Amino acid sequence: MTIFRYKAIRVTASGEAVDGELAGGSGAEVRAALRRVGLQVIDLKEVKGRSRTDHPLLLALERHLRKRRRGARAELFDALATLIESGLPMLQSLDAALRTRRGTSAGRMLASLRERLKDGASLGAAMQEEPAWFEQVEVAMVEAGQRGGTLPSVLRALADRHERAGSLAQKLAGALTYPALLTVLGLAVVVFLSTRTLPDLIRVLEDAGVSPPALTLKVMAVGRAIQWGWPAALPLLLLLGTGVLLLRQRLLKPGSRWPALLDRLYPRVLRRARLAEVTSGLADLLRSGVPMVEALRVLAPAAAHSGLRACLVQAASRIEHGAEVADALSDERWFDAEVLRLVEVGQASGELSALLERLGKRLERSAARAIDRFAALLEPAAILVLAALVGTVALAAILPLFHLQEAF
Repeated sequence: MTIFRYKAIRVTASGEAVDGELAGGSGAEVRAALRRVGLQVIDLKEVKGRSRTDHPLLLALERHLRKRRRGARAELFDALATLIESGLPMLQSLDAALRTRRGTSAGRMLASLRERLKDGASLGAAMQEEPAWFEQVEVAMVEAGQRGGTLPSVLRALADRHERAGSLAQKLAGALTYPALLTVLGLAVVVFLSTRTLPDLIRVLEDAGVSPPALTLKVMAVGRAIQWGWPAALPLLLLLGTGVLLLRQRLLKPGSRWPALLDRLYPRVLRRARLAEVTSGLADLLRSGVPMVEALRVLAPAAAHSGLRACLVQAASRIEHGAEVADALSDERWFDAEVLRLVEVGQASGELSALLERLGKRLERSAARAIDRFAALLEPAAILVLAALVGTVALAAILPLFHLQEAF
């Protein structure tokens, strides 16, 4: 089934212009379908898609697109939940959401979902064919919501989940942006003064027969190295980035493990953030009606750390063989004694999903506080580094003046 974008006019006295997208086996089939509803096609183009593949670079691109589209997905889930709660059937809800997104990537995705639903697929199965938009966790929750008749509440939970998902990443990016700008500014000052101002001072000293200060010469050498070395550094940075991407892809493969050194250096704040994502995801899945074993296996591929992924897969297998949830989650690097005790209490009380949700929020708050403390220390440190850079360059500019004054 191929998606076609069309422009047509109504075969009526009004001759109203209409545009949209429709799926069909061929262009002729789409034209015939449009003629049957009173539309005369004046332009028809195939919407180019892509073939499914598991190439690492494409999988990385899909993950990147899903992260970028978190806001759009949250808005879409919220809109669909509202439309379905108002009493509209699923197809009509998709049509209504499509009208406001026509001509966009979200509109093309919704057109594909609509056509798959017309072919008899469930919403979850249709979403699974759009990996650049939807994660397996979302697919599992939607399918469970459809089976249990709680689809609107599941969609609302997904919308809330995506609104929260980017908060920690945005906070960390905000904490790093200001120091990065100060660093770039400091290097720009060093390069400008060491390549524009200091050489003139050195020439004046040499004409006067005065040897230039060693600090001034060193600052000039550093500035020239930065000025002429950054084009050569770009390929190295590109090579380093490619290597990091390939290493990340390798670590995301099933069965792969982080090297022991990298695992020890993995920041604690990131462990809390990853664990918060897992506990919140488990809470959403359990609340949607997904069994614990299936929920763990759905979440495992999305885990960003191979150790956590292996822990979830192993826990699912142990629970399947009769172990309790707290006993199955035995990796102390991720689940400490306090977390396991809370899980045990939640399972005994029958409120495991609610407890996991509270635990996820608590871990998010803990990670956010750690990022705030990091930012509070990093910003003054960046200011001190910038002051040291500017002060060194200023001293390198002042020393030649003193030497020149002594010469006369």
